[in-house]
Amino acid sequence: LEGNISQETKDKALVAAAPAEKFETLKYKGKTYYYIESDGDAGKVQIEGIGKQIYFSFAVKNKLIAANSKEQLHALLDSGGKIVGSKSHDGALFVLTAERSLIQAGMDTDSFDDDDDEGGFKSNILRNTRHAALMIADVAGKIAIEAQLITDQPEMAESLASIVRGLIAMAAFSGDMDPEINQFLQSTKVDVTENQLKVSVTLSPEAIVAALDEA
Repeated sequence: LEGNISQETKDKALVAAAPAEKFETLKYKGKTYYYIESDGDAGKVQIEGIGKQIYFSFAVKNKLIAANSKEQLHALLDSGGKIVGSKSHDGALFVLTAERSLIQAGMDTDSFDDDDDEGGFKSNILRNTRHAALMIADVAGKIAIEAQLITDQPEMAESLASIVRGLIAMAAFSGDMDPEINQFLQSTKVDVTENQLKVSVTLSPEAIVAALDEA
């Protein structure tokens, strides 16, 4: 998380973390970081989506850095909070970068464990997807949104494209569909190249605001 993080916000984060089953204040190359571990019982600190432990630090200016392992956090402290390369951190699930006119997010699913009842992903789409990426950009005053999936097999990419196209076609015949949402769906492009599926759309800010107002 990046921004002007006040001391009050830092204090609140530490107060929220303190009741965890295990709470430690640690040092790495002169930089302070914290470790919390929780079993998720009622009344305790609950950590959702990243297991039962987390390392975090405010040591990099204007950033709250969090990681699921000590090695990841140390690497992030060394790099000023940046992750370089898709293979530099085993087990990294999601990477998000944001600038004024561009947001990029990515997810590497290679390390997902389908047999893990707690951490496994039940989605057939994710189980057959190696990488997923999302980009939102300002293009000539409009908002361009593009999602990309790289699947295990070309057949899976084609199947997913057929599902998306089918949903768009079904929505077009819905009498309950809001006009702004219908316009959004009809302007969506679906392309497949071997095992890569790309879904993209360009919208005016006014159309998005109108759709949100109706939601």
